[in-house]
Amino acid sequence: MAAVNGAELFYEDVGAGPPMVFLHGTVGSSSSWAGQVARLSPQFRCIAYDRRGSSGSPYVAEGNHERTGDADDAAALIRLLGAPPCILVASSAGGRVALDLLLRHPGLVRGAVLAEPAVFELDPDEGPAFLTAARTAVQQALADRGPRAAVDAFAELVDPAEWRSAQEEERNRRRDNHRALFRLLQGPPTPLTAERLEEVHTPCVVVMGTRTHPVFRGVATVVAGRIPGARLVEMAGAAHQTYLHDPDAFAGIVADFAASLQLPPQGTVKTFVSSSRDVIPSF
Repeated sequence: MAAVNGAELFYEDVGAGPPMVFLHGTVGSSSSWAGQVARLSPQFRCIAYDRRGSSGSPYVAEGNHERTGDADDAAALIRLLGAPPCILVASSAGGRVALDLLLRHPGLVRGAVLAEPAVFELDPDEGPAFLTAARTAVQQALADRGPRAAVDAFAELVDPAEWRSAQEEERNRRRDNHRALFRLLQGPPTPLTAERLEEVHTPCVVVMGTRTHPVFRGVATVVAGRIPGARLVEMAGAAHQTYLHDPDAFAGIVADFAASLQLPPQGTVKTFVSSSRDVIPSF
């Protein structure tokens, strides 16, 4: 446990090498990244933690936490563990946190892999309709069958194939984090805008699945197009939780990106071109 900003955060710190910090999605936890940690810890120091109010990290309201607290928590934890500059690996709502961190604490991060960041405000076409559908499904399930069923309804909307294939233990772990889902859907809009993304100068790779919901593809395209030098990578056959659909391919993307951050001879710096798009096949 780490004492951070008035809260206690549960974390796991595995492996040795360049530090890599994992940020999970809304109802996820550090255990969501177990497959990636197993694959990447032979090369990297992998730090996965439960965000405030998820699994092993109790929720403590502190000031303006709903808007900026998760990024501040991440920054404080990175400093506490002596991990800067680290590589961020983030998915879904963890991507919202990562982008906020990149804007407000850029010196802590060497590079970031952003898997379908859930910043719905960046897609004015699909975002409002998706949020309305999510709130309606969650509220109906909550009224009919309770808070744990609300997580089922949300998961069926976001990534039904992954949810149906998940082990019951894992589904129960996510159901236990239903309060995090309610905070996301009831919270204020993120201050992130497409224009602000142009202020991010940290190397980034944005990952999206070819079979994901249109809103996540729309947001990923905006993020990759607006962050200078960002690269957009598609994973064939994957839906929203790309790292769970094809963990080997995802770990390969992360490892290749990390390798690219090393300065080559003559001191020139490799950059990613946002106009290019790679499609990673499903194995």
